[in-house]
Amino acid sequence: MRGGTQRRTRARVTDQIRATITDHVINHGLSYREAGERVQPNLSRDTVASIVRIFRETNRIQRLPPSGGRGKLLNEEQELAIVNMVIADNEIKLKAIQSRVVEDNLVFGNIAAISITSISRTLAKHRVRIKQLYKVPFERNSERIKELRHQYVQELVAFGTVEPYWLMEEERSKLGPDQEGPCCLNRSSRCRHMSPTGQLSLVG
Repeated sequence: MRGGTQRRTRARVTDQIRATITDHVINHGLSYREAGERVQPNLSRDTVASIVRIFRETNRIQRLPPSGGRGKLLNEEQELAIVNMVIADNEIKLKAIQSRVVEDNLVFGNIAAISITSISRTLAKHRVRIKQLYKVPFERNSERIKELRHQYVQELVAFGTVEPYWLMEEERSKLGPDQEGPCCLNRSSRCRHMSPTGQLSLVG
């Protein structure tokens, strides 16, 4: 609703109603308004006039099928060919499928170019997913990474940022039960020390 006026809903006129309206106006001599009210109460005079004018100009009662816009790019055979590419090689990339479609003149002879989005939409239509590949080397627990971690800890110890866990365990074992000393709650780079006043201080 804009400006306080309600927009009228467009009436849907079937081919049977169009034929009846044409018969009332052409054969029985009814006016546009009378023919519209007799067939369908909310049918406007302009709609009836348009139906009759189309019949007189083209001798056609049926509505034309909807047209306009781009037609379907791939047929069923071509869609299945793309799906079979993925089934044969689940690690194939969308760009590789795109290249094969453009280069294949036998199955995709009418396809000069196709977008990645169209290929992805076709696969989603047939509920086919491509395996996600990660090319980043997964070497979290390799010997090289372990050596780098060891060097990093040694550098922290050399700068006095953190005390070795085993050294703090030895110092703790030398103290009596009533004595306060350093304690390390975990092996991270931040250790807790107990001060003589009983307060905790963070080091690292």
